[in-house]
Amino acid sequence: MVSSFFFIPLHSKPHISSAMRCILLLMSLIATWPLTCHSQESLTDEGLTTSMLFNRLDCALAVGSTGIGFDLATPLSDRFRLRAGFDFMPKFNYDMYFGIQVGTEDPSKTQEENNEENYRRFEKMSGFMKDLTGYDVNNYAIMVGKPSFSNVKLLLDIYPFNNRSWRITTGFYYGSSEIADALNSMSDMHTLMGMDIYNNIYDKLENKEQLFKDYDLDPEMRKELWTRMKSYGRMSINIGQFTHDIDITDKNGKTHSYKAGDTYCMVPDANGMLWAKANANAFKPYFGAGYEGRLIPDSDRCMISCELGAMFWGGVPDIITHEGVNLCEDVTNVRGDVRHYLNIIKCLHVYPVLNLRVSINLFRQPKTSASAHW
Repeated sequence: MVSSFFFIPLHSKPHISSAMRCILLLMSLIATWPLTCHSQESLTDEGLTTSMLFNRLDCALAVGSTGIGFDLATPLSDRFRLRAGFDFMPKFNYDMYFGIQVGTEDPSKTQEENNEENYRRFEKMSGFMKDLTGYDVNNYAIMVGKPSFSNVKLLLDIYPFNNRSWRITTGFYYGSSEIADALNSMSDMHTLMGMDIYNNIYDKLENKEQLFKDYDLDPEMRKELWTRMKSYGRMSINIGQFTHDIDITDKNGKTHSYKAGDTYCMVPDANGMLWAKANANAFKPYFGAGYEGRLIPDSDRCMISCELGAMFWGGVPDIITHEGVNLCEDVTNVRGDVRHYLNIIKCLHVYPVLNLRVSINLFRQPKTSASAHW
């Protein structure tokens, strides 16, 4: 049963529910094993077996960088202990602000000059949008990030010293490949809807397409409208510059080609939404070390331990926008609040694990000479 857990295919599509069922099955077998062992021992003339396999069961609660977790632990021998459990990251939100750009920036000007020019264009355009749609649009958009990090885990503790205080741990975590997501704030829906309406009219005027299915504006009115909108420019969210040549397919199915150094101007998807997802490997090998001691003096029923290690989740995670752009690889000079988060994520080639664990013994069989340490 234990060995079969280490042959989860790396290419399989992750499903937390099926993985959770497997881990619960393993825990059930761990919990019922002592009854089997006791039955076997009663048939021998030597009394208790000297085997340490599942002669003790501990339940633990852990908190730390992997979130909140629980596990069941049992010794395999005098030097080895098996732990199986589940960790999840509590839900919390963090807001990221993105400035809305109208038109394009002039590379010959400083960033401050471009910001002032964009502000003037936005002020003129926002009045036009109020007349056109009835909406007051903001000069920023908020994306709300939320972690979605949960994993089952199977770990092997190795005790190199006789006092069983220090341990080395190896094993794996397995969970969803999506570790976080971000979606625009609902309070910004009117701004994104206004952006969509404005850009739709802008594109049709620029491409000399009919504005409406059954009728169109008078040529003079159309010319006047295009002159006005052209002076403002197209609405978008300036994310940064592309690091390489890239093709992006828009919500209408048209493919646009960009060169390295071109500005990545993000616009809402077909549903008027902005979103992104952060992905890492579903299967994450783990290696760490920890120290364990008694929570109550002269009793090993309750134990407390601290563990430091690394979860190998496949290098820097991918952060993919709704337009298919990887912000960690395809874009540089990222603007707004997301830049700070990206700088942190790009440093995380492995996920640092720092957990505090408190355990309580549920039961154990009488000690033998072989199990004196447990």
